[in-house]
Amino acid sequence: MSSAQTVLFVNTRPSPAEAEPTYAAARALGLDVVLLADHPVPVQHGHVTEHIAVDTFDLPALVEAARDAARRHDVAGVVCWGDRDVEGVAAVADALGLPGNTPEAAARARDKSRTRDALRRHCPDLTPAFARVSGEEDLEQALAEVPLPAVLKPVGASASKGIYSVRTADEARAAHRELRRYTDPANDPIFRRNAGRLLLEERIEGTEHSVEGIVRDGRLEAAAVTDKFVREPFFIEYLQTHPSALPAEIQERVLDAARRTVTALGLGTTAIHLELKVTPDGRPVVLELNSRTGGGYITTHLLRLARGYPFLEQVLTAVCGLGPTLPMPDAHLVAGSQQVISTADGKLTGLRGVDAALNVPGVLHFAQDAPRGTVIAQPPASFTSSVLGSVIARGPSRTGVTEALAEAAALVTAEVE
Repeated sequence: MSSAQTVLFVNTRPSPAEAEPTYAAARALGLDVVLLADHPVPVQHGHVTEHIAVDTFDLPALVEAARDAARRHDVAGVVCWGDRDVEGVAAVADALGLPGNTPEAAARARDKSRTRDALRRHCPDLTPAFARVSGEEDLEQALAEVPLPAVLKPVGASASKGIYSVRTADEARAAHRELRRYTDPANDPIFRRNAGRLLLEERIEGTEHSVEGIVRDGRLEAAAVTDKFVREPFFIEYLQTHPSALPAEIQERVLDAARRTVTALGLGTTAIHLELKVTPDGRPVVLELNSRTGGGYITTHLLRLARGYPFLEQVLTAVCGLGPTLPMPDAHLVAGSQQVISTADGKLTGLRGVDAALNVPGVLHFAQDAPRGTVIAQPPASFTSSVLGSVIARGPSRTGVTEALAEAAALVTAEVE
């Protein structure tokens, strides 16, 4: 047994470029990492002290694997980096007496309909009209309750999968048929506990943002706002910029909405990625809360590039109880990430233009998210496979960064067969 304290990772971010910084953060704190995962993302040898293969959707098996690790290691905390394992991490924390969410709070965060219930009960100004939908009768009742246009989506998906904008009742019925098929666990195991369960929500107009935050014992201790941009009709994210361009007064309203949402859900100790819109009159409306770090290279890259803030290290400090949370400093630069999205279908054999993209002034990285051999399809056939990778840039001005990202992203194209 190592003399170092250990943190349990329940899976990682899906790409090596996002997974590696989480291991580096653990190393910076002197923590060993035991990885509990069914399909681990490859990283360099030495990052993982031990890998325990386990189906993390099977909560009893996951808890037993964590107990097994705790018999051999000095386990100080447990963390996940994606939505699929939020409830699993809470079950492990509860079983081992570690900082985290209660299983009940994790379930409220993970199930979008339960999030809506909590917000309607405690802070109704933060939630749009909504209704649960399973069968066709539910949909017709929901259409009578929720004004159109609206959004129909699964209660338990992730990564913007299965989000449909519907303007008419007929569009809602067609989307419902597609989503009933899509949310079959045979299609994606993330739907094991909520197959066919959907949510119809009133569509909110406005700008889209996220709050990246660290919660300890129910209190939001450090947080910052990011601007996000999506492509319709399936709300595929393509651009993230940090810090937010929102006026300071509106950002404070957004952070207050985050604090109230944390309280409404009864969260304990966790990272949060809260997605919301700000209406034209400056009112925040919550889209969803994810009880884990944000993706889109926001927490692995952008916060550090713009603010010098070690967000991942601070998340691990919180979940392992290692010390106080550092306050969020002001941003001194602007950082952004833009996704390169293929419009061509087929099997990915390579990428062209990466060298040229990296030569654009301000561009720091290109992270390939789709490995060679990926079968690319467009939404709704696939909501994620067309995202080839992300360009990451930094600079002194928002305009300069977004222009550099757009120029670089346009240079990268897919080779498909």
